[in-house]
Amino acid sequence: MNIVHLSDFHLNPNNLSDWEMYIKDALISLIRENTKDNNELFIICTGDLIDKGGKDYGGVLPALNLFKDKVINPLIKETGISLDRFIITPGNHDIDRNADDKISNAGLRTLFSSDEGVSELNKYAKDILISEDKKHSKRMIPFKQFEANLYKDYTNIQCSFLGTNYNYTCSDRKVCFNAINSSWLAYDDEDSNCGIAVSEVQYNQLKKDLKDDYVKIALMHHPMDWLKYERNTIEKWLYTDYDIMLVGHVHESDSSIVTKLSGTMFTNVAPCFTNEIRSDRKSFANGVTLIDYNPLTRHIICKYYIYNLTQRKYIINNDFVDDGTLDKVIPSKSTNSIDGIIEHALDYIKTVHYIRINEDIIPQKANAIAGLKNAYIHMPITRHADEEHKLIDFNSIINNHQNQLFFGTGDSGKTVLLYRLLMEYVDCFHIYNLLPIYINFNEIGNREIQTIIKEFIDCKSSELRELIQNKNMILLIDNYNCIEEYKFQRQRLYKFTKDNDIRIIATANNNISGVIPISFMNNNSIAFEYYYLEQFKTENIKQLMLKWSPNDEYLTRNSKIEKMVSSFCSYSLPCTAMSVSLYLWSTENANREPVNQAVLLDIYIEIILEKLSKENIYHNTSMLLSK
Repeated sequence: MNIVHLSDFHLNPNNLSDWEMYIKDALISLIRENTKDNNELFIICTGDLIDKGGKDYGGVLPALNLFKDKVINPLIKETGISLDRFIITPGNHDIDRNADDKISNAGLRTLFSSDEGVSELNKYAKDILISEDKKHSKRMIPFKQFEANLYKDYTNIQCSFLGTNYNYTCSDRKVCFNAINSSWLAYDDEDSNCGIAVSEVQYNQLKKDLKDDYVKIALMHHPMDWLKYERNTIEKWLYTDYDIMLVGHVHESDSSIVTKLSGTMFTNVAPCFTNEIRSDRKSFANGVTLIDYNPLTRHIICKYYIYNLTQRKYIINNDFVDDGTLDKVIPSKSTNSIDGIIEHALDYIKTVHYIRINEDIIPQKANAIAGLKNAYIHMPITRHADEEHKLIDFNSIINNHQNQLFFGTGDSGKTVLLYRLLMEYVDCFHIYNLLPIYINFNEIGNREIQTIIKEFIDCKSSELRELIQNKNMILLIDNYNCIEEYKFQRQRLYKFTKDNDIRIIATANNNISGVIPISFMNNNSIAFEYYYLEQFKTENIKQLMLKWSPNDEYLTRNSKIEKMVSSFCSYSLPCTAMSVSLYLWSTENANREPVNQAVLLDIYIEIILEKLSKENIYHNTSMLLSK
């Protein structure tokens, strides 16, 4: 397959004049000379089709329509390709720079730079994909309107606000170009300092239909080092998922084949297409890259050209690389590397499960404490049959090598304990070398344990086998149950852990501290150490309350906390993190006092009704009550 990689046309009166008088015919001749079969030909423009939002032509849409008439139409006519094979992706000059105000843009960037910035970025991206008004991102609307109209007759192209999929068949191979919109947060000349964003939400939406045997090419206007908010995650995914990446923006040629832990990828940076054709500077020279790629052998040949006004044609750019040609074989991706499998699993847990976990906790809902790790207060835990009632700290659980089961009441914090352990194992994998798998025992049903694990970390059967063989796993089992109804689920779990020598940390419901339920004594086959989650002590209640008011002055805060603890204890509410959190949120948002647990829940649901949309009410309240 042949790719003509252009970028940064910057359509304005000067560049348009040079295009029509000199460059157009030279480019058409160059393409014809280097193309054997136009059925294998694609022309890619990676952004900045127009200059400064089309200021010389009355706005983005008029300028883009002019680009279509003067650039796209002549090229597809003279090269003989169909319109769908002229592929575009938006650049920072293709946005409407007056559509969003500076304060809104600064607010977004501040939000995305906060401690919970990744979660906020993903929530915002998700909202943008489904919202009608595209609040704070209206700058992209004209380009997306142009794009949708341009490709309206082609079913192989799926346009969305944050990216577009282009799908083809070449020599019986599926070819997919994913145009990732890196310009939706672009605003002005401070973008390099303030940050460009690509979110996991938009990335996952674009790649969800990719198959292993596809030729996968990513397109983006900005090089990866311009990404600020999620660069590490997105970069790893790109190296894992794509064979080639084409970018622009920096106006200077560059190519690389880089192998990282997560995979190998060829990247080409195209120069500015119409920049200063009368200048003899070699850096930032105008130009184009012609790419010849054989997907079967992964053999790639790139030829780098610059426009020479004296000769009125494109000539080889010898200053970039000897003979102006790069001839390489892209190494095959290492699909079975245990390090790569673990890296992907850890990233998947962080980007998919962390969001759900953090959204579920009450302090996050109340905007009081950001994230579970910040909100977590370790509850008192004692070991079964320990007459001294010695408290078990968090590190003791982590460093224990035995199977452990923690009994607790319905709202004692069993699930929160497992979530906090999961985050510890993920964030400190380099210390513990264990990949945590959270499984709700009630939801196992008829599924195999292996199937549940593959879904949790997004891996293949062969990759799971390698993880198991390397002893890189620990199971966090919530709501473990020994009644007869769950006999077969227990058998599958027992067999899986026994056959593979995998440790379990589990929780189970039990309303009587210090007593093991009869069903566990009679029906459990797994050798557990048993523990009990006790109710919060006064010190624990104080610690959580302090987290809700961290900015108060020391004396004021301590006096306030003492009164709040006294008030909380006077109502005889359950001394759990959930009850304390409900109490704090309720007292801040209601006119009634939560005199008992029923009133407390009633107040909480009233707050939920005010704060959440009707669409989410059932999901969130039922989730609360189930815990």
